[in-house]
Amino acid sequence: MVRTGSSLLLLSAILFQIGLFVLAQIAGVSLQNPLLLVVGAVGIVVLAYTIRSSPLLVAGLLDVLTAMGWALEQRYSALPQAFIAPCAFVLAGIVLYAVGRAPWVRGDGARFSGVYGAIGLLSVLMPLYLMTDAGVWQDVHSYGAQVLTVPAWFPIVVGVAIAAGLSTLIGRRDAEDGVLAGIFAALAGLIGVAAYQPEWGIYLVGFNLLYFALVITVCVKGSVANNAWVVNFGLIFLAFGLFARYYDYFASVLDRAMFLVIGGVVLLGVATILEWARRRLLTGPSRTFVEALEI
Repeated sequence: MVRTGSSLLLLSAILFQIGLFVLAQIAGVSLQNPLLLVVGAVGIVVLAYTIRSSPLLVAGLLDVLTAMGWALEQRYSALPQAFIAPCAFVLAGIVLYAVGRAPWVRGDGARFSGVYGAIGLLSVLMPLYLMTDAGVWQDVHSYGAQVLTVPAWFPIVVGVAIAAGLSTLIGRRDAEDGVLAGIFAALAGLIGVAAYQPEWGIYLVGFNLLYFALVITVCVKGSVANNAWVVNFGLIFLAFGLFARYYDYFASVLDRAMFLVIGGVVLLGVATILEWARRRLLTGPSRTFVEALEI
């Protein structure tokens, strides 16, 4: 019954958002306006807190991120300004994660910490994965700092993200929280430097180190908490990162056959180790995705 009710709530949220666009069209308002998504997100989030529904909060936060992406695409669609978009998503994810870990959130509000953590990490890791690619930085370096105009609001967002990342140190519960706080603050700071000095050559190594440090810390945190969903979440991004770096550094060096053979052997070994660790975790009382979001 819980899942049925959650499905109906999500359907009602979708219909509510569609209704706003229909009303805007009737009123003659342009449909190419991200503000319509923001209005819908506000209504969905308010309802989520009112009836204490985690699925509705997930829908509302995704609505906000979609609106942000839409607005960024309208303003910064051409290169090199498009580089601002993934940076903004990473910073927004750090803030979302910090909201869920805020020490002053108590009572019913604390039940949503898993939602903010999951959506925040997703918003950080997906664009950060793109920023670990060498091709991205080759394109950025080809433009140089003189043509990358940083928006006036960007340093403010960077400062907020650094403060948000460090705020998770307040009343932190374990060592992993302290490591995550340091990673988030360093990540936001590196993004701020990259926006103003994109021609420097440190970013490929820096973002790769922070990416793998983040996913490994997420896996460790999930293992310590005996939370299978968090471990699996981290392992997915760890696997993507390892495969991407293997392809980057060996695809042009090895013969195609050797590349596939060695890659298959390495992948088999890594998969065996990860599956052994995952099954060992799952032998204990693990939490499902629904329980992780505290529905």
